[in-house]
Amino acid sequence: MIGTACTAAPSPWRWQQADQGVTAALPIPTILIAPHRPALWLVATDTPPQLYRSEDGGHTWERADADLGGRRVHALLAVPGDPEVFLAGTSDGLFRSEDGGRTWLMAPDIPAPIALPAEEPNPGRQVYSLVAGPDAVLYLAGAGAQPWRSTDAGRTWSPLTRLPAGGAVLALALSPDGRHLWAGSDGAGLFRSDDDGQTWQAVADIPATFVAGIWFDSRDSRLAYTRTRVGLYRSHDGGFTWQRSGVALSGRLDALVPGPEPGQALVLANDGRVYRSDDGGHSWRLQGSLPRGGVVLTAQRHPADGSILIGHQTGLWRSEDEGRTWQPWPATPGRPRLYDLTQTADGALYLATSAGLFRTAEPRANWEPVMTDLPTATALAVAAASNAAVLYAGFEGHGLYRSTDGGRRWEATTPAVPDPVGILIHPHDPGQVWIRAAFQRLYESRDAGATWHTPWQGLDLSTELISLAWVPADPPLLFAAGTEQLYRRVGDGPWQAVGPLLAGQTVFTLLADPEQPSHLLLGATRGVYRSTDAGLTWEAWGRGLEEVTVTALLAAPGRSRTLLAGTKYHGLWRSDDGGRTWRPAGLEGRSIVRLLITADRRHLLAVADDGLWRASWEEAR
Repeated sequence: MIGTACTAAPSPWRWQQADQGVTAALPIPTILIAPHRPALWLVATDTPPQLYRSEDGGHTWERADADLGGRRVHALLAVPGDPEVFLAGTSDGLFRSEDGGRTWLMAPDIPAPIALPAEEPNPGRQVYSLVAGPDAVLYLAGAGAQPWRSTDAGRTWSPLTRLPAGGAVLALALSPDGRHLWAGSDGAGLFRSDDDGQTWQAVADIPATFVAGIWFDSRDSRLAYTRTRVGLYRSHDGGFTWQRSGVALSGRLDALVPGPEPGQALVLANDGRVYRSDDGGHSWRLQGSLPRGGVVLTAQRHPADGSILIGHQTGLWRSEDEGRTWQPWPATPGRPRLYDLTQTADGALYLATSAGLFRTAEPRANWEPVMTDLPTATALAVAAASNAAVLYAGFEGHGLYRSTDGGRRWEATTPAVPDPVGILIHPHDPGQVWIRAAFQRLYESRDAGATWHTPWQGLDLSTELISLAWVPADPPLLFAAGTEQLYRRVGDGPWQAVGPLLAGQTVFTLLADPEQPSHLLLGATRGVYRSTDAGLTWEAWGRGLEEVTVTALLAAPGRSRTLLAGTKYHGLWRSDDGGRTWRPAGLEGRSIVRLLITADRRHLLAVADDGLWRASWEEAR
């Protein structure tokens, strides 16, 4: 019973990582394989911005961004002539490494000059592009319109002339002989310099648009390509004149990889299609497709084996047959991004991740991807009915899917609910389901997703819902928590704001006492709160978690006085007196979003910001 004292002390837990088999699937905007040392890789990730280093060809990784201060890495360059020197262009300046990418120092004379002049809007110090010429001269460009040049392996830099159109320089390229320099702008088109950046002229054949990539054919210096917002252009005279290329190409073009033979090239589009040309871009044919659509952030050919590696919004992928087929890289750096966890009536576990939906029959076994009938996209939420073989899963950009046979087959609900980030199933009617949509309120269906309506009466128009909870009172209660307010709904009535003490806080989780449904606990921005009148009024509750953000609450099955609380940045906590007092229970320093005790009561699972963790629940009894 919530609020009843108990003096039992918890047993210590031994936590183990439990997400084996789940792909990391982090967005990877930058890849560098050292040209003369192909076992050395540097890979940048996004959200979170990190830099990883591998000395065994991408099989194992170590963090290499301690000196970067959380900056995003936009560009990486191996400096010719010294296999230990690398440059990193970041969201705030240029960094240089002299020990193979282990440690980094900021280039001292670059950050201020890269910034836009004071009279221009949105000053920044971002470095977008780094290139090396055949004579070891280095060039960089970034948020300002002024490229820079170095002749001493990146130790010191001198400014070149600003592009006449101003703005940012998104891409730089040198002709193979090093005599001509091209700069792609953020809306003004393509520019060329024939005097090492002292003067620039606009390329007349390309309109004033974004130019985000420039490539030369490695076997034929006359062939060049440039990627623009209005399509792909090609040149057959070393970049002096350009023609529109690829009338058969569909989707936005994200990346180009020159082929192993003269005139060959691959283009990757954001709809997942891969196109090939064997005639210098005159014509293109469909070569294959990525298992996932979405943005290809970078692409390059392996200098030793010729395979193609891409950095995708879902991680690293590789093709060993010129883009016909693709496989996820087996050791993508970083940890999986996990969003939700549920258990079916027969004990199977489902995990929603940035790499899709995963399943395991036993928490000590490897997770396997659920691919049948589901989109290859980020799974944002998953929920299982308590009394039927019904599952719902929400996918970014694809809406809600439903299974009625325990997850073997799936079908999309109609119409699609936008980006479902939370799913609540009625405990006695699996056809009644509520959905929280990203940055929105909620949708309700009473026919298993065939039709939807928006029960928003009483909700503030600007409300973004963070959590939903159903309470088995008489009549039943539905709670919806926004970023600033808690709402309560009786039956099918309108929503009512409750708990003035909670105003201005985000409520992340709500738990009803299984023996007295009118007694409730919730976790909010500033700790745990209790209600004894079915949620109308609330009081601060729980010594030990004052001013700690509580993001998950769980009652031990069969032992309602034993409670678990997941927190933001403070790990897991446990109470054995119904929430009156709390003590740490492991996973220190982590943020926890979901807690689950398996149906056989053998395992406790915690979804944290660095993956899924498992402990023996039997040890804690």
